[in-house]
Amino acid sequence: MIPWTIDAKDIGEINENDLVMTSSIREFLHSGERDRIFFVVAPKGIGKSLLLMYKRQLYESKFGSDKKQRKEEIFLIPKDMPVDRSLDITQATLTKEKEQLLEDISQCKQLWKFCLSISIIKNIIIYHKPKYLDELSKSINKLFIESNFSKDIIALIKNDNLITTGDIFISVLKLGYSDIIKVIYEQNNITGIIRNYIRSGVAVFIDNVDQSFEDYLRSKGPYSESSKNVWYTAQIGLIFAIYDLSSINGHIKVFVSIRKEAFQRMRKVGSLGLQISGEALDIAYTPNQLKEIFYKNINSMDERYLINKRFLKEDPLYSFLGLKDNKIESLNNIQEDIFCYIHRHSLKRPRDLMTIGKYLMEIDVKDRTQENIKRAINLASHKILSDYISEIYPFANIDYDRLFSLIPSNVLKKSDIIDICRNYNCQSGCNEDKCYACSMTHVFCTLYKFGLLGIIGRDMIHKEKFIQRFVQIGEIDYDERVLPNSEFYLTHPGLISLIEENNSRYNKKFEINSAIIIGDGYSWKSPSKKEEKIVPAKSDSSEVNHIDEESKHINAYYRDYFTRVPSQIFGDKGFWRKKINKDGLAEPKYEQIKKNE
Repeated sequence: MIPWTIDAKDIGEINENDLVMTSSIREFLHSGERDRIFFVVAPKGIGKSLLLMYKRQLYESKFGSDKKQRKEEIFLIPKDMPVDRSLDITQATLTKEKEQLLEDISQCKQLWKFCLSISIIKNIIIYHKPKYLDELSKSINKLFIESNFSKDIIALIKNDNLITTGDIFISVLKLGYSDIIKVIYEQNNITGIIRNYIRSGVAVFIDNVDQSFEDYLRSKGPYSESSKNVWYTAQIGLIFAIYDLSSINGHIKVFVSIRKEAFQRMRKVGSLGLQISGEALDIAYTPNQLKEIFYKNINSMDERYLINKRFLKEDPLYSFLGLKDNKIESLNNIQEDIFCYIHRHSLKRPRDLMTIGKYLMEIDVKDRTQENIKRAINLASHKILSDYISEIYPFANIDYDRLFSLIPSNVLKKSDIIDICRNYNCQSGCNEDKCYACSMTHVFCTLYKFGLLGIIGRDMIHKEKFIQRFVQIGEIDYDERVLPNSEFYLTHPGLISLIEENNSRYNKKFEINSAIIIGDGYSWKSPSKKEEKIVPAKSDSSEVNHIDEESKHINAYYRDYFTRVPSQIFGDKGFWRKKINKDGLAEPKYEQIKKNE
């Protein structure tokens, strides 16, 4: 494994010791005969591609090219690549008419089923030539005669250069609209061939569908609602297509990476959400597991980049950075655990740790002072947040430059955010009681659901204490308008440099509250009326352990944010619903309601 690699395709050979094994990841990778986890689900930057590639690597080792060594016959698709990343959606590919077609989940599902089926059939005929090859070839020829396919569709199917699902999907979208409709209506005939004539094991690996449609969405700008819908429906249609194909033929296994935001939407729009969820790996790492990922990358480094290589096994962080007790001086001379500092300047994703680690490795060994280490982490955090804002741009209709110029401090009261929201929307007044019905841009709801705005909440372990909370990316649907009630609201530490840049551009002053360390899971003590400053939160080596334990409760809390709670926990009448406060901002609330309500 090449350490601090941002993109999984560049990571080199993967060893199982390079991975952090949660129980769910282990089940996905080593499920044995019951290999029924097809969907690798996570927000961007969590490591979907890495696990998908390693799954393919395990299949390669178990079902190698030497037929004599195979315990059973399983064909791997694509043949000469770890995963299928061939999908490339452009504005030229999708006309408005075709975009509207893809917005329909049922039609999108049929298109994916066609493309998956044709890819499987063509791979088997061209590369694998099983014993039932003649029967399979005859069934295809019969389809050409009896179907309503045009010459263009038949040419597409016969084209041996179109072999992957992604390439076929793009080629279908380039057909005329009437031909695409024919493909959708004739799909059942293709499914019949898959059901009756595929008698060998088939494992298909597909990646980056979300990225391809995201690139297309970004090219359309933030105002195209139909393009946003296509980003969701393209992935949801693929999920349903895979579920259908694996149901009609147990030999077929299609493993695919899916963005968590799309998977959550699927659970809302489809009736199969519970069944499909049972076939999904939902990747989530606790802070301690993220720390372990960081350590594994240190252990993969060349020794010349380490300060104290003899401590590598005993204390990887000290070996890498050389900080006494692995502490760094933070606000008000507080000694903060170095990984806590790294963690709170990230978005809690493995990708962010790779960026920070790379910045730290680039500091010359003799120059790894506290000041240079902090500077490198802050610069990496600036890049992480800048890139992230670019990523979410198509999903958030916000002028971030304008918004950041209006934020005066990293700690805001509720009255502050209402004033800023009103000024951003150029409103002379604001009816706080009807905020939920307001058609203006709710900028702080957006920052909150994207993990950029924190709130103060009660510690779920120690009820008498309060902690800071930043939601995990992907936990809340992009279209939800929600902001829990909080005494204070906190800007993400990585946003500070971006906000300061915009304030300086407008000759405005940005104040950093130097009495509090801001970070997800960090403790909080509100000021009394006599106090003018906020009491600083304590940070030590036990902070990650506390955050780690707390995150388990928080993740569960947000996972059921607006979904029905199991009856065995709360009874048949339990339901999470949105509570609208007097200020119009929504927060989750558990209520006892009637079944028919």
